[in-house]
Amino acid sequence: MLKPQRLAKQSLVALLLCPLPVLAAGVSFDETRVGVLRYGLVCGSDTAETMPAPDTARGTIQKREDWQKIIVETQVIPLVKGMALGVDMVPAGPRSLENVRITVTHPPFRDSGLTVDKWTADFSRGSSNLNFFEFEFPYEMVEGTWTMEATKGFRTLYSVSFQVVDAATVPEMAGLCDGVSLTS
Repeated sequence: MLKPQRLAKQSLVALLLCPLPVLAAGVSFDETRVGVLRYGLVCGSDTAETMPAPDTARGTIQKREDWQKIIVETQVIPLVKGMALGVDMVPAGPRSLENVRITVTHPPFRDSGLTVDKWTADFSRGSSNLNFFEFEFPYEMVEGTWTMEATKGFRTLYSVSFQVVDAATVPEMAGLCDGVSLTS
């Protein structure tokens, strides 16, 4: 029979060897479909190509440039023109995922009152699949809770909530994209 003190040590060792995943508040994902999930601040591009996205305020989205990536993992995003909130996912398993629906829910845009932008993306297996929303126009510059969600059919792959805040409240992050080559 194990003594209570020895049992407690064994339980602690078991917990350390098999940690449970720790998720930040406002982050969820389907661990059977998501191999890697990163989210945070992305620097925008002035030269990115666009592609049609009729279910967005502008009707287009920017294609990701090769150099674009999450530069800081965070759920707090300063409201600065040219910055973006983003989620990068690598699918679990050997298959790519096509026709994934990306939905960004946000506070109402000025003038239009629009609260949702949607587009479709393909997620390649074994590689980065960054989707982001860049703050480009005055009507998009709204503080509050923004959520990016990816769904395949009726299954949610991930959902990440961000707090978009006045840049003055996070000055250490507000200038992170200054000097980043937007034409690389």
